[in-house]
Amino acid sequence: LLLNGPISLKLRPAVRRLYEQMAEPKWVIAMGECTICGGPYYDSYSIVKGSYTFVPTDIFIPGCPVRPEALIDGFLKLSAKIKAERGGWVRTKKGRLVSAREGQLMDMQKGEYTYEVPQVRS
Repeated sequence: LLLNGPISLKLRPAVRRLYEQMAEPKWVIAMGECTICGGPYYDSYSIVKGSYTFVPTDIFIPGCPVRPEALIDGFLKLSAKIKAERGGWVRTKKGRLVSAREGQLMDMQKGEYTYEVPQVRS
């Protein structure tokens, strides 16, 4: 979910409902000062003081307006976070995928999983 711009108190329940209806895995990116902390409207009675107050936010991309480099950097950080959560898969020389987290193997030719830890050469 990519949030951008000021979020009003009237919009907050709709964004929360949208987040709850998303399929797992869920990631939220807050883009711009208005979404992160309210921006120039931080003292307004009708603006939420940050998306993190009502939805769990994974990545914050600062800027007003957001620079393209910051947006790309935010997506790269999200990609690294996704890889870290999933543990990442390493391909061995025998054509198997090895889970870095659990030692789970997948034989690509047979499509089967095994749970022995192989000797992987660096």
